[in-house]
Amino acid sequence: MKRLANASGVPDKAIECAKYDVASEHWRPIHKAEWLLSIAAVLGADFTSPVLAVAQQGAFDITPDIAPRPGEIVATMAGHTAEMAAILVDGIVDDEERPRVIAIATSKATHVAAILRLAQPP
Repeated sequence: MKRLANASGVPDKAIECAKYDVASEHWRPIHKAEWLLSIAAVLGADFTSPVLAVAQQGAFDITPDIAPRPGEIVATMAGHTAEMAAILVDGIVDDEERPRVIAIATSKATHVAAILRLAQPP
């Protein structure tokens, strides 16, 4: 928690209080948007996507410093497509499957962003 506070600039106490169960007398929400965004920037898309899912949106990490390898990107996407097809064959995403579906969808968004970066003129 201390590392998150240091990396995000959000006070330790605010993070500590937000981690309590909502029913606890010690629970306090992260009430400043800039704090939540700062935490999201540190924790990445795995944290941000479930938060944004409430608004039927998602997040993906943008890593422009990593040169994408087109073959690896496409191979990974093909594997994810096959896995997603197996999960969705019954047309239902149950509670057990939901985290994996979100992870695959988030990863796909990251890979699409990488492909789009490849298509940009130098």
